Amino acid sequence: MRFALAILDGLKRVIAYGPEEAGAEGVQFHLFSLGGDIGLNWADLYDVPAELTERLARFQAPSGRRCIDQMPSVIPGESCPDWDAMPDEGPLIFRMALASDAHSSDVSVPFDAVWYVRSGSIEIVGEATVGEGEFYCVSPDQSYSLTAGPKGAEWLVFSSRSLQPL
Repeated sequence: MRFALAILDGLKRVIAYGPEEAGAEGVQFHLFSLGGDIGLNWADLYDVPAELTERLARFQAPSGRRCIDQMPSVIPGESCPDWDAMPDEGPLIFRMALASDAHSSDVSVPFDAVWYVRSGSIEIVGEATVGEGEFYCVSPDQSYSLTAGPKGAEWLVFSSRSLQPL
């Protein structure tokens, strides 16, 4: 299953990450708003296949509204939250933060994920520096060494897994 993510910011810009083409199993697509409503109805895009309608009927809460400031927050090195902290069956989302100029080694998450930096900046040592409004894709089989910028860093972690995988 391929994973796609689109983040709609408060200025109605879309930041997207995902595959160019769907695989044999399709694409699991997640749309997030960082301010304002999402004016999108999937039926506007295409007729919903009966198989998808049937699958979604098995969910207790296939979609939901989450407030970023109420999301679980961890610092690198702590255990990741699990789905008990999520209000619906969408992907696992939580916050991570590092204080000003802090460093953390061997940071990993047990799933493919997108990190979206909300404030400050974070250097992923040997790879990139990611600033506010930018994202970085991480793998479960890799650990990262992180250094926060002078203003620290806070970022959202969007997992590629949901409580009820396809």
